[in-house]
Amino acid sequence: MLIPLRRGGPIRPPTREDKIRRFIAKAIVFIGTICFGWIGWILGRLMDRNFTNEIRAELSFLFSEHGAYFLPQEQSKYATKATVAVGAVRLLFSRHHGEFYVSVSSEFTPGHWEEFGSITQGYTQWGGQRREPYHLDTFEPILRRHLPFLESALSRDNAESTMNRAVEAHNASLETYAERARMSGIEPIIRTLDAKIPIL
Repeated sequence: MLIPLRRGGPIRPPTREDKIRRFIAKAIVFIGTICFGWIGWILGRLMDRNFTNEIRAELSFLFSEHGAYFLPQEQSKYATKATVAVGAVRLLFSRHHGEFYVSVSSEFTPGHWEEFGSITQGYTQWGGQRREPYHLDTFEPILRRHLPFLESALSRDNAESTMNRAVEAHNASLETYAERARMSGIEPIIRTLDAKIPIL
């Protein structure tokens, strides 16, 4: 007859104390998961609210002069985000580890975003002059200067061609980057964007 061994001895049935300890351990894990999940959600909401308040304060001209408003924004695990509608223009502001980013889209090309500088600075390609990073507290004059262009470029008549030119420039820059990598003996895996952006 074989007797199963556990840590050098036979397996014994769990005692009442063992069951209580296991129950307490599972309860602690469950409660911790619930509590920390809620805490994370609450902190995320507070960060989102603070970010929208900062945007409203630093870019107040959007709301006072152009009737801008915030669009509903899904909470992100990786960055604090806020989307502002200014006529047909959509501005997606995000902050990740202190870095501030701005993307633009049109209400007529929903879901397709381009980096602010790639639209306002002539579809900048990779390998060109690297732009200086944006900062929310100094972004107001930059946005004020470029907003008329964005309103025209992302209007119903121009949004499709604007986004398609941006995609073409993006794909061309990827090809340039890939060619440089190949000359260095690296075979890159690249993923180009769809050539045509549909308009609503």
